[in-house]
Amino acid sequence: GARSEPMTILFAFVIFYFTCINSKFSKKNILIILIVVFLLADLMYSIQISRNSGFSIKNILQHFFTNGFDAILEELMEFGVTGYSTSAVVDKISTHNPSWFLLKELSSLLPIPIESKYTVVGSVAAGKPELGTSFIGEMYYYFGNYCYLACFFIAIYITSITKWIRRKIDEGEYYYFLMMLMWIWQQLNCIRATFNLAIKTIIYSYVLFFVVKSIYITIRNKSGAYTY
Repeated sequence: GARSEPMTILFAFVIFYFTCINSKFSKKNILIILIVVFLLADLMYSIQISRNSGFSIKNILQHFFTNGFDAILEELMEFGVTGYSTSAVVDKISTHNPSWFLLKELSSLLPIPIESKYTVVGSVAAGKPELGTSFIGEMYYYFGNYCYLACFFIAIYITSITKWIRRKIDEGEYYYFLMMLMWIWQQLNCIRATFNLAIKTIIYSYVLFFVVKSIYITIRNKSGAYTY
């Protein structure tokens, strides 16, 4: 929902800061950063909503000075309650379909599109696609009470990749962190994500990274103007 994206961005930044940045912010710098972030958020919101009332500098400034703070308060209020938790979804699931899990995970190896109504299977099974779910809810739909075993293997999957990223960062190869940002986003935002998307994201993040890297190396070798 409205709270998942800003929280995901926050956690991603915290992870990046504590793993890739050696210097520390002073209290003064933190205050300045908070003010800058507030002003940028206000400005971006003003630009966004000004499109609905005529895009002009006047409208942007009007929204900036009158609506921006209210918009940020509304975002904060979104953190007050979760209407439909994973347990609420689980309570509504009465059938389990492990074969569908195998089909989805196999499809993640190839660029096969899956209809959006099936991307959050636990909610669909509950008859309320808008509820959202999590890895736990999704695994319960597939495997019932055996979902805890499935979640154990998911934990190994996430932990293994996280340790690999950590090792690359310790070796000074920070671009591996950038390569995995889409995957990190997927794991942090798993309130609405599925395991299938987590698998597909890591595969194509990896492929995309090495395609770009290969292009860069080819250009470098031809020009001889860059060092690697």
